[in-house]
Amino acid sequence: KPFSMPLDAIDKMLKQIPGKVEEAAETLGLRVEVQPEFDNVLREANRQLADETLSYQELTWALEAALSEKERLAQELREANLKLEEMAYVDPLTKLSNRRRLLEVTMSEVMRHSRSGRPLSLILIDLDHFKKVNDTYGHPFGDSVLESVAEVMVACLRTMDIKARIGGEELCILMPETDAIAGQTGAERVRQAIESMKLEVPTQTVSVTASLGGTTWTGNVANAEAAGEVLRKMMDEADAALYKAKESGRNQVCWSKKD
Repeated sequence: KPFSMPLDAIDKMLKQIPGKVEEAAETLGLRVEVQPEFDNVLREANRQLADETLSYQELTWALEAALSEKERLAQELREANLKLEEMAYVDPLTKLSNRRRLLEVTMSEVMRHSRSGRPLSLILIDLDHFKKVNDTYGHPFGDSVLESVAEVMVACLRTMDIKARIGGEELCILMPETDAIAGQTGAERVRQAIESMKLEVPTQTVSVTASLGGTTWTGNVANAEAAGEVLRKMMDEADAALYKAKESGRNQVCWSKKD
């Protein structure tokens, strides 16, 4: 208890203060405003305390809302960056890598294989008579064919192999640390899987086939310019092998004989 006084005595004393102040002022000839009753002072103090508590709570809520909004915006930014990256490197139809991504990765892999001395294989794939498929069954069906072929490629190949769509019906596979024998084996596995696909239209089941041409490179390069030359050479050699596969009757794998 303050000053060793009972609480009721303290309350009584506080309630007497306004009147005593007025009496003292009158005795001294001073003018003071009418003093509020103690209960009124207490109610006003409680009101102000409640206002301060509410203001603090409102500030806390505002800060929490701001932090939540900041996190939401940060998440939206992360999602937007991922979408931009996907747009830059992923084919929207097949979800395979696009041509830009393939070229960048191939350049990097040429440099890496140059240091390790390991072989690097590249395969070009062209769907046989794909224009006829589009003309006969419509472009939506043609799109579903490409999506199915992409699924086959993912299922048949290793995770480390880069699968890409580089043109309309033109696809490509980059196979790191893969010699010509293993490359041809992988290409044949993809060819057979494509041939085995059964695609449905309202009136019948449609089969498609593909021709594949590949090449294997082993060597070394001194710089990025030399790596770019190797990339162009591999593309040309795989394309020549693909042309040979088409000229030889399609639905087969041909391989460049030059390492």
